[in-house]
Amino acid sequence: MVPLMLRPTTLVLLSFLALSGCNVPTFTNPIIDPNKAERFVDLYGTYQSVHPDSGEIAWVHVGACDEKLPPGFHKFVSIVHRGSVTELTPITQIGFFVKVGDSYLCQIPIPEVLDGNQATAVTENWGKSKNFKYFVCRFLKLESGFRLDYLSLDKLETVIEEKKLAGRIEQKIDRSVDPPTVGRKTIVVTASTEELGQFFSTANLEDLFESSGPIFTKQCSLQRARSSDDR
Repeated sequence: MVPLMLRPTTLVLLSFLALSGCNVPTFTNPIIDPNKAERFVDLYGTYQSVHPDSGEIAWVHVGACDEKLPPGFHKFVSIVHRGSVTELTPITQIGFFVKVGDSYLCQIPIPEVLDGNQATAVTENWGKSKNFKYFVCRFLKLESGFRLDYLSLDKLETVIEEKKLAGRIEQKIDRSVDPPTVGRKTIVVTASTEELGQFFSTANLEDLFESSGPIFTKQCSLQRARSSDDR
């Protein structure tokens, strides 16, 4: 079973399932009912980002998703090229958006038990289980493409402590060693979908999300972007 962990922010789109790294906040409910999520064809296309220091190159393709899921689901296929030795690692994930101004808040559903590919696991379990958690990030629309931003853990912790959103902050202590060591904080947002919708529609997103995420520049658009009416 894959642990719900993140590695440090990289150029891989939504690298939530990269299987190692630091904790990220999880949501027990989505910001919007997935069955009511829109399909944003203006995001469709292929994008590229180059890390300014390492030169790591990432390509991300955004398009429509499997017909077994609600029409508002999108598919993200990421490929990363690292170093002088070619290492192409494709990652396929699915999620849906709610739009707030120029921000597209992306919600990535994760089944309670994730064994293998996220996209496959969600498709196979959708409608059969309600035990999903969600990761949230932001696509900030730019003229050239979008910037991928992650939630600020410190700001989200403050929001919960000030009771603006229901949630819990956990921190495990390993007492098997002397002196005991304090582990990473884990943030779980338990607010309802209605409460989340109200909060994110009025929140200062520039303050809530990190503003230093990688910028993905559009390389090409899809020749034909299907609308939900095409199904």
